[in-house]
Amino acid sequence: MYSLILIFTLTFIISCSGRSVNDDVIFKIGNKNYFVSLTKTNFFAARDSCIQNNGDLATFGSNSDLDDVLNYFNNKEKLNGETQFWTSYFDLGRAKGLFYSIATGTPLTTFGWLEGQPNNWHNDEHCVNIWSQNGKYGLNDAGCMETFRALCEKTPQWELQPYIPIFYALKPV
Repeated sequence: MYSLILIFTLTFIISCSGRSVNDDVIFKIGNKNYFVSLTKTNFFAARDSCIQNNGDLATFGSNSDLDDVLNYFNNKEKLNGETQFWTSYFDLGRAKGLFYSIATGTPLTTFGWLEGQPNNWHNDEHCVNIWSQNGKYGLNDAGCMETFRALCEKTPQWELQPYIPIFYALKPV
């Protein structure tokens, strides 16, 4: 009886949880794991989507990290026709052009901007995405309410400590 309740409960939890990270494009570069959401959302909802899947928007700690991701994208034939992906960087509430990660609070110190970027077009581009321009991916500043897919970085907890409901506390009635 308890195993039947456990199976029903797990099935219910899984069916109610919506999309999981397994529904997204997953890849590993160096010691980092990334996934690309299938849905397009604004910057803030993109972060929520990453967090709901035990990750956060991608942060690049070095030029090498960013170069590896850009090379990955440049070597992909197609990414479901998409050419723009949110990263964790934004400059809202900061001096113009000083981008910080919403995930870690660290500044963007890497190079990799596309030619002419960041340009804060119409004084309304405060979030950073990866964009393909003339067949080459690089960083671009964009309006935070634009809708793109999210480039998420898996957090270590996702790999080491997945959420597993504990049912052993159930007692017979």
